[in-house]
Amino acid sequence: MTEVLAPAGNLASAYAAFKGGADAIYIGGKSFSARAGAANFSNDEIREIVFFAHSIRRKVYVTLNTLLFQDEFMEAVEFAGFLYSINIDGVIIQDLGLAHYLHKTLPDLPLNASTQLSCHNLKQAKALIKVGFKRIVLARETTLDFAKQVKALGVEVEIFAHGALCVSYSGNCLMSSFIGDRSGNRGRCAQPCRMNYEIIENGKSISNPSFAISTKDLMTLDYIKEIRKAKIDSIKIEGRLKSEEYIYLVSRAYKHALRNEEEYLSNDKEDLIKIFNRKFTKGYLFDESPFKLLNTETSSHQGEVIGMVVDAYKNRVAIKLSKDVSRLDGIRFNSKEQFGLSIEKMFLNRNPVEEAKKGQTIELSGINNAERLKGLEVIRTKDVKLVNGIQDELKEPLKSIVNIKFKAHKDEPIKLTIIYGDIEVEAYGPVPFEKTSSNYLVDKFESQLCKTGNYPFEVFRRSMDVGDVFIQISELNKIRNEAFDKLLNVLRTTKECNPILYENKDYKLTNNLGYKAIVETQEQENAINQFGVLSYAYFDNEFKNELRISNENDFKHTNELMHFIIEKENEGDLIASPYCNITNSYALDCFYEFGFTECVLSLELDDKSIQSMISDFEKRHQYKPSVGIVTYGKVDTMIMKSCPVGTLYNNKGTHCNRCHKNKYELEDRIGARYRLIGDPNCNTRVLLDKPICLFNKLDEIENNNIVPYILFTDENESKVNDVMNSYFDRKNMQNTTKGHYLRRPQ
Repeated sequence: MTEVLAPAGNLASAYAAFKGGADAIYIGGKSFSARAGAANFSNDEIREIVFFAHSIRRKVYVTLNTLLFQDEFMEAVEFAGFLYSINIDGVIIQDLGLAHYLHKTLPDLPLNASTQLSCHNLKQAKALIKVGFKRIVLARETTLDFAKQVKALGVEVEIFAHGALCVSYSGNCLMSSFIGDRSGNRGRCAQPCRMNYEIIENGKSISNPSFAISTKDLMTLDYIKEIRKAKIDSIKIEGRLKSEEYIYLVSRAYKHALRNEEEYLSNDKEDLIKIFNRKFTKGYLFDESPFKLLNTETSSHQGEVIGMVVDAYKNRVAIKLSKDVSRLDGIRFNSKEQFGLSIEKMFLNRNPVEEAKKGQTIELSGINNAERLKGLEVIRTKDVKLVNGIQDELKEPLKSIVNIKFKAHKDEPIKLTIIYGDIEVEAYGPVPFEKTSSNYLVDKFESQLCKTGNYPFEVFRRSMDVGDVFIQISELNKIRNEAFDKLLNVLRTTKECNPILYENKDYKLTNNLGYKAIVETQEQENAINQFGVLSYAYFDNEFKNELRISNENDFKHTNELMHFIIEKENEGDLIASPYCNITNSYALDCFYEFGFTECVLSLELDDKSIQSMISDFEKRHQYKPSVGIVTYGKVDTMIMKSCPVGTLYNNKGTHCNRCHKNKYELEDRIGARYRLIGDPNCNTRVLLDKPICLFNKLDEIENNNIVPYILFTDENESKVNDVMNSYFDRKNMQNTTKGHYLRRPQ
């Protein structure tokens, strides 16, 4: 049975998810959660919601899905131990060092591979299974056919079904981190993808400022039959920052769909439009075009059109309605200004009204410069009737079904048995008195025993084996409460967390300090040959640089630089690129154990964090790790399957090759330009506006046994020569940045 997995940013939204029919929720603790902006849960609240969920036969997964620096690692391990002790149903993890460590020390703790690991090919999936993951949350860019292939490997598969989409492959976005020191990999994304950009072609603007890389929202209600047929284990709803009303509605809609209750489909889709949408897409899961995934008009809630401004004068507007409207609805006038308000008062034929019907014309007053709104569409962004109706439904208690058996005969203690699935608990009371004509009948006993009050249970079947006896109400209440308390205690059982001692293994490392470069063109390759630099390239080369996104499953080159974890299959060297997000010494252990001989560290590490990682590794292993860092390069801040250039040109096919014939850039509101480069598979890379340069730190870097890497992207031969000369002179170039080397991102 496919699970509906809903988000919850606080206790209220957790209960809303369950009330809507979600089989499970995913939540974050106060630390190490990829939605740091949500209220999130204290340890006591996590314990409370886990116990409640288990009492109603639901599940809870906890997101421990940020990258961990060395000084945070053991705190995260301790938190995972707490989750283990309360029988958590799964821990969602991005950091491979943490997954590697927990699999070895707490092998019974169920690990879910976060979508932040961007799993998009089978070799990668097989490696994640070997790390210890029992479930893989696939990259949002994968297809349903790929999900079936991963499912065939014997692992649980989770896919996103509804909500906001990251435009970049998750875990591969550094834009927020480099622009504003707010790392998406550490739960603090500032959402630069939702900002305005101009598209620049060969140095000239070809668009007005627009939401050029802002995605539509995912909605797969129309494809649930295909998902169910594929036997996907879990469908995930995005939205830990969304309202409880949103979470309730979306959970309910997908539960209806999975139950094949098609009579709800039309109303459910209408409600989803009302509660939140940026326009909807079926997503890459169902082969959406990369030119149809973006909504360049707005990055905010689209709402639903409810009318048109047919007249405007002084401070009043007249709106001809295409849908019913209520006072206190939220509306927005659909223009570049996107002016909105809550309807505090509305008038029909100059009389104040609480409601107005489709076809009527209402007037609103108190609007400055109302004339500017004439002729505009009016969008409803909050349907107060819908919201109030949901809030009323959420007031109803949520309970789980139990069965009871009651036995009462003279000369033996009364006995109540509660049956919950395969769990049975018993409670005993006093020996009853013999019945007289004025005493309670059996149906009175039954109704009293079925009063569950604040307990999260509801009695479904009851078996009453009662003789001619009298029992006081107080005794019935006492035995009932004792039995339900026993059931809760069984469901709330905790366990000792006694981790296995972590074993430090020996690894075969290269420790080769030479000069190394990553190149993208033959021109760059030819230019660096004169400097005696070892180069990794996409094209045919002795030292291979694999594509960032690759559906290949045959990585057998002699020496390869990989951007994601795979199992080693040959005698050559595998090197982990900076995009593998290695931020702690246990992540080094993980990659080395898979046969990687060198790891280029995360671009989000500062010098102190690097030193802490190296020191911890050396302390545990008695030798230094084989690591490198990027000392020059316009790094990828994003890599995305969506194409802003093709979207602008309204491309109809799948490939246009414009990015291979022209130079495209995104220009933000302060004039910074980010180069767009298409890879051979039509994925779009967004380069940092200026290159990282650490040439004046090379002595310090090499003295710490760190390999300096140079990353070339769009540099021509002349620029390559300038870079290499600066490298050997150990002087920083102008118009560059030190990135995070001297500052740690949030």
